Amino acid sequence: MREIVSVISAIGVYFSLTLSSSAQEVCTASEQMSTSEMRTTIVVGSPVISSNNMNNTVHSGSLYNSNTGTDSSSTRYSIRVFLSGPFKTDDSELSRNLQAHIPSVNPYQDTSTCLSNTHVNGSVPNHVVDWVVVELRDPNSPSLLLTSTLGFLTYSGSIVGVDGSPWIVLQKQQGVDSAFIVVRHRNHLAVMSATPISHALGEVHILDLTDFNNIYTDFSEPAEYSGGVAMMYPGDVLRSGIINARDRVLVRNRSGEVGYNDADTNLDGLVNAIDRIAVVTRTFVATQVP
Repeated sequence: MREIVSVISAIGVYFSLTLSSSAQEVCTASEQMSTSEMRTTIVVGSPVISSNNMNNTVHSGSLYNSNTGTDSSSTRYSIRVFLSGPFKTDDSELSRNLQAHIPSVNPYQDTSTCLSNTHVNGSVPNHVVDWVVVELRDPNSPSLLLTSTLGFLTYSGSIVGVDGSPWIVLQKQQGVDSAFIVVRHRNHLAVMSATPISHALGEVHILDLTDFNNIYTDFSEPAEYSGGVAMMYPGDVLRSGIINARDRVLVRNRSGEVGYNDADTNLDGLVNAIDRIAVVTRTFVATQVP
């Protein structure tokens, strides 16, 4: 595996993160709480107070909660991926034209992430292109979701923590030594690692999904390839896993709309003919993630 790491640090950005997480079926048993809700307020760079109606815990100098902790129960990942829609071939980076419209609230609240109410207190950092979901899948049955978390995709392709950390952290799964990694975006087809990635504690595990060889495939090209890099297909605006006529209709009906919109496949803040062409030319392309 070619190890390409493009780490974006907090770059002096200190902002608050509020996590509100109800136990859902995709959360592991260790993540679920007997209370109805856990709420954690995190300020990057200071001790973290995790609280619920059972206890209060202070973890000095580290981010900790049931899904994104960097304590001894969590595993760190440095993941790189490109979206084809906003990809700039000349610069080999992602456009930040949407930056002013990116919401501070998680846009994936309709998906099976344990952090469904995550939001940042303040504006999203200016190196961020959009929110993404990172999933951990069973190494023997990759259709089985073990846990998931949210991340920020930066213009360099690196996925960083929404707390400002330069990596993604996932809850350590009991008895799991390695697992498949899936990256999802709200209007691009999901991709998965070609093989299970180490899930061991104590180090940062690297996954470069801009390298075609590192993406799972079972019958056809799982991603686009341009400028020497692999990229996630744009056009799955309904998140069905396949680009089809329903996506085309939605993009057409939203033509002219401005702002943060799932029909805006190139993430420039405007739904127009460019987005319609992106969907039409990729009709019937489907994700290969089980």
